[in-house]
Amino acid sequence: MASEYYRPCKELDICNELIEKYWESKQYDKCFEG
Repeated sequence: MASEYYRPCKELDICNELIEKYWESKQYDKCFEG
């Protein structure tokens, strides 16, 4: 995961949560459009 390479930060955690949420719900288009 990205957290192994970067220092933990609030923004990164939020980003990871959003990615996981969209990935699990198969909403790839919403995930990548921002």
